[in-house]
Amino acid sequence: MGTLGRLFAPFRDGYWADRRFRRQLKKAPSSVLGSLEENTFARVSGTVRPFGKRLLEAPLSGRLCVYYSFDVVSTRGVHDTIIGTEDEGMTFLLEDETGCAVIDPAHAVFSVGFDHETRSKAAFDATPKQREILERLDLIRRNWILTDHLVYREAILEIDETIAVLGAGVREPDPEAVRTGLYRDDVAQRMRFTGTAKYPLVITDDPRSL
Repeated sequence: MGTLGRLFAPFRDGYWADRRFRRQLKKAPSSVLGSLEENTFARVSGTVRPFGKRLLEAPLSGRLCVYYSFDVVSTRGVHDTIIGTEDEGMTFLLEDETGCAVIDPAHAVFSVGFDHETRSKAAFDATPKQREILERLDLIRRNWILTDHLVYREAILEIDETIAVLGAGVREPDPEAVRTGLYRDDVAQRMRFTGTAKYPLVITDDPRSL
C-alpha cells in the first residue's frame, strides 16, 4: 500500500480510548481460527475475503474494499485541522490457514493505514471526487480564508489484505463449505465475531498488531 508510507489513522473514539484499544491489542493472547474456543477473547490475524458479492467503493480512489475511512484536512502553515471525516464498513470474511470467520463490524473500532492522498487549494479547484466529498460533508460554502490548502486522505481494508481482529466469537454452520461427514448435522463450522457497544471488535492493519 502506497503513497503515505503507512501513516496510521487513530481509532475514532478519542485519545484515551485509542490508548486503551492499543493496549488491549498488545496484551491479548493470539490464536488461530480453527482452535479458538467460543466466547474466548483473543487476537486473530488473517486475510480479508468478501462476504457475498457486494463490496464498497472508496470515495476518493474508487477502490473496492470492505471498509473505508477518509479525512479532509485544512492546512495553514504548519497547522493541520481535520474539518471532516467519514467511514463505512460492511460484513466480511477473515481467513487463516485453519479456517474462516465472519466479521460483523456493526460494533467495531478501526485503525487502518492511510495510503491515498490528494490535494486542492479549496472548493473552487476541487476535482469532481473531491467536490463530491466536500458536498456530502457540507463543506462547500465554508470560509476558506484560514486555509492554505486541503488534504484528502483515505484508508481502506481491501480484499487479500492481512489484518488483525480482537474480540470473541461463536461457531455457526458454514453454508459455503463442503460437508465434512455423511450425516446431515455434520457440517463444517466457522466463527462469527460480533462486538457490542460496550465491547466492540478492534480491527487493524497495523503490522505491529499482526
